[in-house]
Amino acid sequence: MSVSSSLEYSIDRHWGIAMDFVWDYADSTRVNGSYTPMDGTTASLKRNDPSRWVYSVAPAVEYNINDSIGVIAGVQASLTGRRNQAFVQPQVALNMVF
Repeated sequence: MSVSSSLEYSIDRHWGIAMDFVWDYADSTRVNGSYTPMDGTTASLKRNDPSRWVYSVAPAVEYNINDSIGVIAGVQASLTGRRNQAFVQPQVALNMVF
Protein backbone atom coordinates (compact mmCIF):
# COMPACT_ATOMS: atom_id res chain seq x y z
CA MET A 1 0.00 0.00 0.00
CA SER A 2 1.28 3.48 -0.80
CA VAL A 3 0.07 6.93 0.15
CA SER A 4 1.46 10.00 -1.57
CA SER A 5 0.91 13.73 -1.62
CA SER A 6 2.38 16.34 -3.94
CA LEU A 7 3.01 20.05 -4.08
CA GLU A 8 3.93 22.02 -7.18
CA TYR A 9 4.79 25.68 -7.64
CA SER A 10 4.97 27.39 -11.03
CA ILE A 11 7.78 29.92 -11.15
CA ASP A 12 6.80 31.17 -14.63
CA ARG A 13 5.32 29.79 -17.89
CA HIS A 14 8.16 27.33 -18.37
CA TRP A 15 9.68 26.51 -14.97
CA GLY A 16 8.24 24.85 -11.91
CA ILE A 17 9.35 23.01 -8.78
CA ALA A 18 7.65 19.99 -7.23
CA MET A 19 7.82 17.91 -4.07
CA ASP A 20 6.25 14.50 -3.51
CA PHE A 21 5.86 12.90 -0.08
CA VAL A 22 5.48 9.10 -0.10
CA TRP A 23 4.71 6.44 2.54
CA ASP A 24 5.07 2.87 1.30
CA TYR A 25 4.01 -0.19 3.33
CA ALA A 26 4.40 -3.90 2.58
CA ASP A 27 2.69 -6.45 4.84
CA SER A 28 4.51 -9.53 6.11
CA THR A 29 4.90 -12.48 3.74
CA ARG A 30 5.11 -16.18 4.63
CA VAL A 31 6.08 -18.91 2.16
CA ASN A 32 6.21 -22.65 3.02
CA GLY A 33 6.75 -25.36 0.43
CA SER A 34 9.24 -27.39 -1.51
CA TYR A 35 11.00 -27.18 -4.85
CA THR A 36 13.11 -29.37 -7.09
CA PRO A 37 16.53 -27.98 -8.03
CA MET A 38 18.32 -28.97 -11.26
CA ASP A 39 19.94 -32.01 -9.59
CA GLY A 40 16.49 -33.66 -9.12
CA THR A 41 16.47 -33.68 -5.31
CA THR A 42 13.63 -32.15 -3.30
CA ALA A 43 14.40 -29.25 -0.99
CA SER A 44 12.12 -27.54 1.46
CA LEU A 45 11.54 -23.81 1.41
CA LYS A 46 10.46 -21.75 4.38
CA ARG A 47 10.63 -17.98 4.38
CA ASN A 48 9.06 -15.37 6.66
CA ASP A 49 9.52 -11.74 5.66
CA PRO A 50 8.30 -9.22 8.25
CA SER A 51 6.32 -6.14 7.30
CA ARG A 52 8.22 -3.03 6.24
CA TRP A 53 7.54 0.65 5.65
CA VAL A 54 9.43 3.70 4.43
CA TYR A 55 8.87 7.45 4.21
CA SER A 56 10.49 9.21 1.27
CA VAL A 57 10.54 12.57 -0.51
CA ALA A 58 10.98 13.36 -4.18
CA PRO A 59 11.97 16.95 -5.00
CA ALA A 60 12.03 17.82 -8.71
CA VAL A 61 12.43 20.61 -11.25
CA GLU A 62 10.07 20.87 -14.20
CA TYR A 63 10.59 22.62 -17.54
CA ASN A 64 7.68 23.03 -19.94
CA ILE A 65 8.90 23.53 -23.49
CA ASN A 66 5.40 24.52 -24.64
CA ASP A 67 1.77 23.77 -23.70
CA SER A 68 2.14 20.15 -24.88
CA ILE A 69 5.64 19.02 -23.89
CA GLY A 70 7.42 19.11 -20.53
CA VAL A 71 10.34 17.44 -18.77
CA ILE A 72 10.55 16.79 -15.04
CA ALA A 73 13.70 15.55 -13.26
CA GLY A 74 14.54 14.91 -9.63
CA VAL A 75 15.38 12.23 -7.08
CA GLN A 76 13.41 10.13 -4.63
CA ALA A 77 15.20 9.61 -1.32
CA SER A 78 14.21 7.67 1.78
CA LEU A 79 14.00 9.59 5.05
CA THR A 80 13.20 6.87 7.56
CA GLY A 81 11.74 3.41 7.63
CA ARG A 82 11.46 0.02 9.25
CA ARG A 83 13.23 -2.99 7.75
CA ASN A 84 13.95 -1.01 4.62
CA GLN A 85 17.29 -0.05 3.10
CA ALA A 86 18.09 3.61 2.54
CA PHE A 87 17.91 4.67 -1.10
CA VAL A 88 18.33 7.56 -3.52
CA GLN A 89 16.77 7.06 -6.98
CA PRO A 90 17.12 9.53 -9.85
CA GLN A 91 13.92 10.06 -11.85
CA VAL A 92 13.25 11.73 -15.20
CA ALA A 93 9.97 11.92 -17.14
CA LEU A 94 8.93 13.36 -20.49
CA ASN A 95 5.30 14.50 -20.52
CA MET A 96 3.43 14.99 -23.79
CA VAL A 97 -0.18 15.95 -24.42
CA PHE A 98 -1.68 15.15 -27.83
